[in-house]
Amino acid sequence: MRFGAFFICEYYPQVHHSQRELYEAILTQTEFAEQCGFDSAWVAEHHFHPQYGICPSPPVMLSAMAQRTRRLRLGVAVSLLPFRSPIETAEQYAMVDVLSNGRLVFGIGRGYIKHEYAGLNLPYEESRDRFLEALEIVGKAWQGETFSHEGKYHQYQDVALNLLPVQRPGPPTYLAALSPESFDLAARLGYGFMVVAHTLPLDELRRAVAHGRQAWSQAGRSLSELECVAAYHTYLNDSSDRARVRGEEMLSTYYELVRSFEPSSKHEYMAQIRAGYGTAKVEEVRRNRSLIGSPDEIIERIEFLSKEFGITQFLCICNTGAMTNEETIETLRLMGERVIPHFAGKAANRAAASSR
Repeated sequence: MRFGAFFICEYYPQVHHSQRELYEAILTQTEFAEQCGFDSAWVAEHHFHPQYGICPSPPVMLSAMAQRTRRLRLGVAVSLLPFRSPIETAEQYAMVDVLSNGRLVFGIGRGYIKHEYAGLNLPYEESRDRFLEALEIVGKAWQGETFSHEGKYHQYQDVALNLLPVQRPGPPTYLAALSPESFDLAARLGYGFMVVAHTLPLDELRRAVAHGRQAWSQAGRSLSELECVAAYHTYLNDSSDRARVRGEEMLSTYYELVRSFEPSSKHEYMAQIRAGYGTAKVEEVRRNRSLIGSPDEIIERIEFLSKEFGITQFLCICNTGAMTNEETIETLRLMGERVIPHFAGKAANRAAASSR
């Protein structure tokens, strides 16, 4: 079992007095996450909204994180491949892998937010085809050989990168998946699954991951090699009552922010949020689709989710919903002192038993 700290990079003026202050808080929290025993730190890519995800260039943020840490894997969740030149994507993330001495984790997706596609003057209807073509080009570029490409959206003639990732043939890759088609693609390519777990009720998540696992097996791959990464809003407090109250405030603030922009009509989850998350819905998300509670409650929740859905890594969204730096640090501390050691101990016991 592995744990990552995931930063969507939400900007709340009532908490962060400047964007610079938010960035510094994230870097400080990343350093502390490493001290607390987390395995990785991740950032999201978003564009054009003044508050939601002010990280338009994850390679820049990940490079800053690389200079503040020594051990953490550094991930993007996710790089929106249709949004830029695939050669530029391959070059920039190769630089991150070199600067971090081979610690990059490459999460990929095509995005779902209408204003981002509109801002870049890209038709959302082309998102899947653009994504697939860009992914093909990044793979070719990281092979390190001269190549040409004549596609619908990109054309290159006899190009070769002058910088390659440390990790060969490339960094670990995860594909953001909600639809059966996305799980099928990930299984076919041998990429890990990445899900934002609060977007789906448990029954839907169960069906989606089961479909993915079946596709993985049908592709001739061993389920023991399948990596499933899931992101959860996370808030811990020694008091269960305090965790419930503050956690629901966090979720309500997050959903209110997301409702402030127009989603793609093709993304059902975003349409649901825009229609409104009432108190009952927020309570259900806290109870079933988040890591909100006391350390003991979170341990029980993680054990259930890992067993039920085969999740191998939990990405904890701690700096979210107008949480203060102190509250985020406290959540990271409780994860590091109470939750992560529990699972590290279980893993050590299993390893010792298997060696006998």
